[in-house]
Amino acid sequence: MRLKETLRYFVPLLGSSVVLIVLLRQIDGRKILWAAQHFNPWVLALVILLGPPFVLLKAFKWHLLLRVAIPEASYRLALRSFLLGMTASLITPGRLGELARAACFPGKRTPVLALTLMDKLIDVTVLLTLCAMSLWAYSTRLGIIGITGGVVFAASIWVGPQWMKRWPPIHPFVTVMPSVSGRLVVLNGVLAICCYALLALQFHLLLSGLHPVPLWVSSTVLPPILLGSALPLFINGLGGREGIATVLLKHYAVPGEQAVLASFLLFVVSGLLPGGVGIVSGLKVFRRGGGLKSC
Repeated sequence: MRLKETLRYFVPLLGSSVVLIVLLRQIDGRKILWAAQHFNPWVLALVILLGPPFVLLKAFKWHLLLRVAIPEASYRLALRSFLLGMTASLITPGRLGELARAACFPGKRTPVLALTLMDKLIDVTVLLTLCAMSLWAYSTRLGIIGITGGVVFAASIWVGPQWMKRWPPIHPFVTVMPSVSGRLVVLNGVLAICCYALLALQFHLLLSGLHPVPLWVSSTVLPPILLGSALPLFINGLGGREGIATVLLKHYAVPGEQAVLASFLLFVVSGLLPGGVGIVSGLKVFRRGGGLKSC
């Protein structure tokens, strides 16, 4: 058990360290600092202002699913639960900390955990589909493979709960799945695309503030960057996110220093800042012992 726990934290530390060392050998750290110091503050302010709509839309998407198990749950409760999950995800590999949303619902944590997994599966399905479309821009073969994988993954969301019920250890987690209608899954998928559009706009503004590029370039390279940052091989995606951004944006003549800075700033605005706000929700939950009222 100790070895497993050690590897859980050692592997991300090693992954981030190795990639960052490689990056620092290829780019000039002083140029990153120079670009950060000369970044247009108005552009950064606009990117930060787009942060709250992104969080509110993600929380609304989560609220729609949450009401399947807890009809009386308010949007405010869903928002605080979502922010709590974002905070916990900052310190856990693969963002597994988002399961902490269930901390607000003692007595109903099993169905909330199941819905949290459903929410993440929908997000991953959309992201994989967008990644497949991005890969098509680099290679038709990769695009076909990616789209095929996305279709298979999406189909598993529909048929998965049926065969998972036959597995006793996870039966409690999938009993809530039949209550999630296909229409709700599709609606959540559409909202996931809208959330991605806001992220793409933020990334485009950050990137354009450093190196002017067309919107389609920012939108094309972002899905692989997001997917790489979600892998449990890095600490909060550190290294993987910047490395993928550097490699992909190199095809569009974007200097590595600017690619690293833009991708890191996106993490700060869309992940670190909301996660910091979520600390307030976490303090309330643990101080009052959890429960609907504490959130």
